[in-house]
Amino acid sequence: MTNISTNLMSALLNNESIDEVFRSELENAVNEVLSTELTAFLNY
Repeated sequence: MTNISTNLMSALLNNESIDEVFRSELENAVNEVLSTELTAFLNY
């Protein structure tokens, strides 16, 4: 898992959209939860 504070500060300092940072972090978090659920409940 990445450090969201570092990614957010980097985006702000580079005048990039923080929407992409939040989208990416949310996507990673959801994928990690789904992966854990597949492993725990389905032994997939």
